[in-house]
Amino acid sequence: MESVTQLSNVSTSLIEPTPAAPIAPVAAEPASATRSASIDKLAHALAAAQGAISGANKSAVNSHLKAAYSTLADIVEAYRAALSIAEIAVVAQPAWTPPTNPNSREGLLTLTTTLVHASGQYMSSSLSMPAAGDAKTMASALTTLRKMSLASIIGVCPDDEHDAPKTGFTR
Repeated sequence: MESVTQLSNVSTSLIEPTPAAPIAPVAAEPASATRSASIDKLAHALAAAQGAISGANKSAVNSHLKAAYSTLADIVEAYRAALSIAEIAVVAQPAWTPPTNPNSREGLLTLTTTLVHASGQYMSSSLSMPAAGDAKTMASALTTLRKMSLASIIGVCPDDEHDAPKTGFTR
């Protein structure tokens, strides 16, 4: 009961204005690990770039599913010119976490993708997936992470996704 009373007092004090109190400007949000303190210029530039980005081509065919898909090059080609004009650079930084189980070769591969605007504003997104520590597996996993990360942070997608029936998503 005491917590309800405390909550009631707090909410009442928030509703009642302080007489003659000047309205203070809203402070900028503090910077976080995933974005700069302000992203207004980046957001404006990204919105303009997204208006110029079309769906990624699907230049490859999955030999098992017999389905066309967008390669990493297709995704990069879809956004490169629009982001360049909008003065947005893309930086991708991989990190490897070795296996914690001594009987396993599978560690965690993490890719942090950052969009950086000419103003210095930035936003980042990280994506991880398990991968064995050999070069071929890590290169394949890194390519998959780059495709997924770039497509999601920039907003690039092919005309239709081959995974859509599995997720229930349809257009």
